[in-house]
Amino acid sequence: MTQLAAILFATLFTYAASLAAGVSLLRLLRVRLYRSELLFLGFVLGSACLSLVTFLLTACSLAYPAVFLGAGAIVIVYGARSRQWAAASATLPGLPRGLAAGWWLVYGIFALLYLANALLPETSPDALAYHVAFPARYLQHHGFAPITANLLAGMPQGADMLFLFACALGGYSAPAMVHLLFLLTLPFGMAAYGRRAGYPIAGACAALLFFLSPIAGKAGTAAYVDVALAAVAFALFYALQIWREEPRPSLLAPLGILAGYAFSIKYTAFLAFLYVLALVLLRARRLRSALLVAAAALAFALPSLVKNQVMLGNPVFPFANRIFPNPVIQPAFEDVISRQMRNYGSVSLAEIPLESTVNGLRLTGVVGPIFLLAPLGLLALRRREGRQVLLAALVFGLPYFANIGTRFLLPCLPFLSLALAMALAQPLWLGCALVLAHAVLSYPPVLSRYVHPGAWRIEGAEWSAALRLKPEPQYLQQTLAEYEMSLEINKTVPREQHIFSLSGFPQLYVQPQIILSGQSSQANSYRDTLLTPALAELRPTHRYTATFAPLTIHAIRIGARLPAAAEPWNVTELRAVHNGSELPRETRWRLRASSNIWEAPAAFDNNPVTKWTAGEAGDAARFLEVDFEGDITLDGVWLDGPPPPGGVVLQISGRGRDGAWRDIPSKISEQQLPRLPRMRRAAIETWKRNNIHWLLVSDRDVGSQDFSERAAQWGITLICHKGRVSLYRLD
Repeated sequence: MTQLAAILFATLFTYAASLAAGVSLLRLLRVRLYRSELLFLGFVLGSACLSLVTFLLTACSLAYPAVFLGAGAIVIVYGARSRQWAAASATLPGLPRGLAAGWWLVYGIFALLYLANALLPETSPDALAYHVAFPARYLQHHGFAPITANLLAGMPQGADMLFLFACALGGYSAPAMVHLLFLLTLPFGMAAYGRRAGYPIAGACAALLFFLSPIAGKAGTAAYVDVALAAVAFALFYALQIWREEPRPSLLAPLGILAGYAFSIKYTAFLAFLYVLALVLLRARRLRSALLVAAAALAFALPSLVKNQVMLGNPVFPFANRIFPNPVIQPAFEDVISRQMRNYGSVSLAEIPLESTVNGLRLTGVVGPIFLLAPLGLLALRRREGRQVLLAALVFGLPYFANIGTRFLLPCLPFLSLALAMALAQPLWLGCALVLAHAVLSYPPVLSRYVHPGAWRIEGAEWSAALRLKPEPQYLQQTLAEYEMSLEINKTVPREQHIFSLSGFPQLYVQPQIILSGQSSQANSYRDTLLTPALAELRPTHRYTATFAPLTIHAIRIGARLPAAAEPWNVTELRAVHNGSELPRETRWRLRASSNIWEAPAAFDNNPVTKWTAGEAGDAARFLEVDFEGDITLDGVWLDGPPPPGGVVLQISGRGRDGAWRDIPSKISEQQLPRLPRMRRAAIETWKRNNIHWLLVSDRDVGSQDFSERAAQWGITLICHKGRVSLYRLD
């Protein structure tokens, strides 16, 4: 029970610190709100402040439980002394007593269901991969530990900072409970808005339409960030409506804070900044007001951008890598990831409505069949408030098409719920019928009758595990296939050494850092190095020979133009030739490349398992260049690499003493190269030079049989085999 008490304390402490920070901020700005609004907006604004404080403490290498406890206690004590609560106006008009009782009954049933799931030991995929795994690593290092070769390392961490705060005080299950706070709080904000706007019934119905949605319940009870973003988006909308009614300068800073906070949670919320800035400019018609909003937004958005620039060389990592080139993510890899997000589960646009409401397998979850009625929400256009709600739905819904998983609808779902309720909540019986039907269809036993069995959803309540009557290790062993291997890794592998995994592996319960194949260009380069001896398509089996009249030049450039649909150009080795022999390489020679300059030395290291890969795919010209830093005479170039795509056109250029580049008429021929010896050992030695000393291999991974049968040739030793995963040590 000690563990359960720690989780509950961390959750309540995080809530109290957030609310106190928000109430204090609103008091300092002299913003007057109704009490119900103060509870919602105070919590969301305060969570932004607590997130920023946690970020700054972590950046100063002060990520210790005692530091977070002290900082939170100071905020709570200061907030408790605030008179803002007493100064708040009376609560907004409520619902009729019978209707309110029914609302609380439905809310309470699902709140208990959600509580049971949020309390479970953490096993959700994104939490294991980064939302909790990275904060846990920051705690381990007491600051922002360098996490390389992972595209998730630079994702915005506004909500993750709250997870870090809670994790330090309550362990790995506390972050999911913190996310649950947003899910439990948002319906009250939606109901309060409905009462302020003059639509109390519609607001109450809309609150439950969102709250009962199966995807909201599932995402909101795991350490994800989508429900948190939905709450921040709605808080921004709500604060904007209050400012529209009473355009006081004191409300401008909260608008900016919420816009910046939304961006710090997810890049896709950048439209929140444009949305609020445009409306402030249109309403206030003063540049000063817009500048105040922008300054507040930047104060909360910039820290993560600065961190990414310092640690990863790209402020908006893992995107915009053409603008901010870096060694971890190449543009071609970014293009592949973007295509995968836009074509989630190979679902066409016409299939999205049924997949996201009824089926749930290919888009990972459902919002519920009731939302098939969402087009009726357009009837809300008849009212001014309805038009405002639908505009917000459009703003926060547009980014959905960049990643069409169901949970990415959550930021716009509160607004869709409000529009639908505004259209259908009158007469009263229709609104009640709508909510009751949604409640029944969203209840797990009923939900399981129509969604796909593999859909991501809550399946019930396991109170024994939630209350820790069933020990956490026992639950994790039954639920998480990789848990036993995680324990073995922690016993066997030194914390400072890196492990490479050829397939996905949860990182939360592992102390050493795991580099995952497929998570970055850099990780894929490590993977290709390892698999080159085993896979013919990666081995340097092909040589282009370019011969020309003897020339004395300062530098030579080998350009290539590939077909439009071709994969990036690969070069294992570039060799300068004279009289049929390779020229000895000199340390003064310098390499350059059209892109991915960090890997250029791999094309000049006499290592058959490393290669330079152009960072761009398609038919744009690519080149490798050698600057000899002086005169040199040569009459040919050899270019070794994997089998190239058909249609490659090579162009050789040279630069003389005058510094001008000139084409060199060349004869290009091709030939096959024999397989080189000891390539397996070369791959392992290359890995060790990159501080990779351990290998995780699933039985389903490419090369798994070769590692098992030829371990001595590789220079690896099998340490253990758990489930379907093997751990090898590099000798």
